[in-house]
Amino acid sequence: MSSKKEISKKQTQKEDCDPILKPFEGKEPAGVFLAYDPVYNKIRLARQEDDPMLPQGVWKKTLKVANFKEVEKLATDALSTRTKDFQLMAWLIEAWIKLYQLQGLIRGLKLLNDLCLSFWETGYPPLKRGDNDYRLAPFHWLNEKLSSRLCETFITEKSLSQTVSYRFLDWKEALGLEKIFQKSESPEELEQKAQNEGRPILKNIQAAIAKTPNTFYQTLSESLEAALKETETLEKFLLTHYQSSEISLYTLRRSLKDILNLIDQIKAERKEDVSAEKIEQRRDPVSSSSESTEETPLKDLPLSETLPPSRKQETTPKETPIEKSQTSVSSFNSREEAYRLLQEIQTFLMETEPHSLSPYLIKRALQWEHMSLEEVFQDVLNETTDLNQFLTFLGIQKTSHPSVSE
Repeated sequence: MSSKKEISKKQTQKEDCDPILKPFEGKEPAGVFLAYDPVYNKIRLARQEDDPMLPQGVWKKTLKVANFKEVEKLATDALSTRTKDFQLMAWLIEAWIKLYQLQGLIRGLKLLNDLCLSFWETGYPPLKRGDNDYRLAPFHWLNEKLSSRLCETFITEKSLSQTVSYRFLDWKEALGLEKIFQKSESPEELEQKAQNEGRPILKNIQAAIAKTPNTFYQTLSESLEAALKETETLEKFLLTHYQSSEISLYTLRRSLKDILNLIDQIKAERKEDVSAEKIEQRRDPVSSSSESTEETPLKDLPLSETLPPSRKQETTPKETPIEKSQTSVSSFNSREEAYRLLQEIQTFLMETEPHSLSPYLIKRALQWEHMSLEEVFQDVLNETTDLNQFLTFLGIQKTSHPSVSE
């Protein structure tokens, strides 16, 4: 009896702290489903933005910038006064990452965990017998979208002597470019060209890292650890209700661990205490045995070795992930293997052709891996109001897809 009172007391404290967690009075403590309410469309419109990395050709225009302050306002108001909706919460977390970086992610995941505990049976999208994807769609979206947002995490700090702050995305691109430089007959010329184009150069990022104080990396490491803990808590909750084949937050966990591994490399170079066991533990995913075969992209790239003292022209031909895998379509044993190869292709193209549309299209296809056809169409409608035009762009005839209401 005392245990129940203690749980009730903790729940009351949470509700007092944040109105998002407070149930509504009356017969519907989770409020109403707002999927067809104007607020959903307002948030979609506020989220819309143009990717500055995509080529515009000769017809250049002013890029559309998302209004995440508006997303925050709309989602917070709806969750506090009208509904307990996991998709709205996912959009709010995305907005908080953009507005408040990792602290926004931590706060958002904590709220989402509490929201799941309090409103799992009554929240929205509603539970449907025989259709788990309907409820899980916001969590699949969160797994993929937040991972890409995390790549925007700053890994260096501005100062009087360092006017540029680099992101984890810049680090990944710089590693890919460095591989290209090393295999080139004229690496210095190629590097200068990339620098003139405003591309991130590895030695410049390393110089910025050297000027960034230890306190920055200590704070960053603690924030990443806290975000990872909340992510694992959420995933464990989901896995108490569903099979690991139905839901996984692996992509989000992997992104957090990749950044953490880089920070550990930096701290290790500075002779700080980072145990090999701690880094190794991060390579073991919480769920899904099929995921455990994937490696940490940065684990074989120690900070001190990413930029060699001198670039020697290699005599061996360039080996791409595709050549290395020697995989043919007929040799696939599962769709998971096919998607893993597709991920390798996307990573390779993003490193070698970041200004091409191809890696971005493949990335979008990867985001649809765990979605039903209906959810794919809904995802498209989240970004554009003209589904038929999008299907025509993909080369799909209008009669070949089911009717989807906007």
